[in-house]
Amino acid sequence: MQRGKADGKNVVLLAGGLGDYQHRRFFLLLRALHQSDVPRRHALLTTNRSSLSPALQTALVVSLVGIIFIGVYPQPLIEIVQRLVAR
Repeated sequence: MQRGKADGKNVVLLAGGLGDYQHRRFFLLLRALHQSDVPRRHALLTTNRSSLSPALQTALVVSLVGIIFIGVYPQPLIEIVQRLVAR
Protein backbone atom coordinates (compact mmCIF):
# COMPACT_ATOMS: atom_id res chain seq x y z
CA MET A 1 0.00 0.00 0.00
CA GLN A 2 1.35 3.40 -0.93
CA ARG A 3 1.81 6.03 1.68
CA GLY A 4 -1.27 8.27 1.94
CA LYS A 5 -3.53 5.93 -0.02
CA ALA A 6 -6.84 5.31 1.75
CA ASP A 7 -8.23 1.81 1.45
CA GLY A 8 -11.32 2.25 3.59
CA LYS A 9 -10.03 0.32 6.59
CA ASN A 10 -8.90 3.51 8.30
CA VAL A 11 -12.37 5.01 7.92
CA VAL A 12 -13.99 1.95 9.48
CA LEU A 13 -11.51 1.97 12.36
CA LEU A 14 -12.05 5.70 12.91
CA ALA A 15 -15.85 5.31 12.87
CA GLY A 16 -15.64 2.41 15.31
CA GLY A 17 -13.35 4.35 17.60
CA LEU A 18 -15.62 7.39 17.57
CA GLY A 19 -18.66 5.23 18.23
CA ASP A 20 -16.91 3.57 21.15
CA TYR A 21 -15.90 6.98 22.51
CA GLN A 22 -19.48 8.27 22.28
CA HIS A 23 -20.87 5.20 24.03
CA ARG A 24 -18.37 5.53 26.86
CA ARG A 25 -19.11 9.24 27.32
CA PHE A 26 -22.87 8.56 27.36
CA PHE A 27 -22.39 5.80 29.94
CA LEU A 28 -20.33 8.13 32.12
CA LEU A 29 -23.01 10.82 31.82
CA LEU A 30 -25.76 8.39 32.83
CA ARG A 31 -23.68 7.13 35.74
CA ALA A 32 -22.99 10.68 36.91
CA LEU A 33 -26.68 11.57 36.71
CA HIS A 34 -27.66 8.44 38.59
CA GLN A 35 -25.16 9.05 41.38
CA SER A 36 -25.79 12.78 41.72
CA ASP A 37 -28.02 14.43 44.28
CA VAL A 38 -30.27 16.08 41.71
CA PRO A 39 -33.73 16.55 43.23
CA ARG A 40 -36.31 14.18 41.81
CA ARG A 41 -38.71 17.06 41.23
CA HIS A 42 -36.50 18.27 38.39
CA ALA A 43 -38.49 18.45 35.12
CA LEU A 44 -36.17 16.14 33.18
CA LEU A 45 -36.27 13.40 35.81
CA THR A 46 -40.01 13.21 36.37
CA THR A 47 -42.16 10.64 34.67
CA ASN A 48 -45.36 12.58 35.16
CA ARG A 49 -47.05 13.02 31.77
CA SER A 50 -48.74 16.24 32.86
CA SER A 51 -45.36 17.98 33.03
CA LEU A 52 -45.30 18.24 29.22
CA SER A 53 -47.02 21.24 27.71
CA PRO A 54 -49.93 20.60 25.32
CA ALA A 55 -47.88 22.02 22.43
CA LEU A 56 -45.03 19.62 23.15
CA GLN A 57 -47.43 16.68 23.49
CA THR A 58 -48.96 17.58 20.12
CA ALA A 59 -45.54 17.89 18.49
CA LEU A 60 -44.47 14.50 19.86
CA VAL A 61 -47.65 12.80 18.63
CA VAL A 62 -47.38 14.39 15.17
CA SER A 63 -43.71 13.37 14.94
CA LEU A 64 -44.47 9.81 16.00
CA VAL A 65 -47.32 9.48 13.49
CA GLY A 66 -45.11 10.90 10.73
CA ILE A 67 -42.25 8.54 11.54
CA ILE A 68 -44.54 5.52 11.57
CA PHE A 69 -46.26 6.59 8.31
CA ILE A 70 -42.95 7.13 6.49
CA GLY A 71 -41.64 3.83 7.84
CA VAL A 72 -44.71 1.82 6.80
CA TYR A 73 -45.61 3.61 3.56
CA PRO A 74 -42.57 5.49 2.16
CA GLN A 75 -43.57 5.45 -1.54
CA PRO A 76 -45.17 8.96 -1.68
CA LEU A 77 -42.07 10.54 -0.13
CA ILE A 78 -39.79 8.62 -2.51
CA GLU A 79 -41.82 9.80 -5.52
CA ILE A 80 -41.70 13.43 -4.37
CA VAL A 81 -37.93 13.27 -3.89
CA GLN A 82 -37.43 11.62 -7.28
CA ARG A 83 -39.51 14.35 -8.97
CA LEU A 84 -37.51 17.08 -7.23
CA VAL A 85 -34.19 15.50 -8.18
CA ALA A 86 -35.28 15.05 -11.81
CA ARG A 87 -35.83 18.81 -12.22
